[in-house]
Amino acid sequence: MHLDVVALNKFYYRTKLGRFTKMRLNDAILGLWGEALGQRLVGFGFAAPLLSSFIGKAEEMFCLMPGQQGVIAWPNKSDNVSVLIEETSWPIANESIDRLIILHGLETCDKPKELLQEIWRVLAPSAKVIFVVPN
Repeated sequence: MHLDVVALNKFYYRTKLGRFTKMRLNDAILGLWGEALGQRLVGFGFAAPLLSSFIGKAEEMFCLMPGQQGVIAWPNKSDNVSVLIEETSWPIANESIDRLIILHGLETCDKPKELLQEIWRVLAPSAKVIFVVPN
């Protein structure tokens, strides 16, 4: 079952627990990746809260949101980089992504095997992926 984009947005940006979670996850990702300068960065699911740290630093950045979840324009103070997609058919070239963040994407996916195949397809040979999956 997919989570609703409005509910996810409200949690991460308007609740104390959501803001704390966002801050801790961002700190962990920056510790693992650094600032990802000059990298092609994609988020899938509801990865907008975790992509915020990379605005203006990544070469290219997209936030892919599955149709079952819905989409919101993001970021608020810049050109929109959010795209509503079919979760197993991404509009991204083969082997073109350097960094990928999956947040609320894998645990709600109707076809996890196909999603993992799509992730594999778009990753560059030296790419890095972070899956954030709730307990």
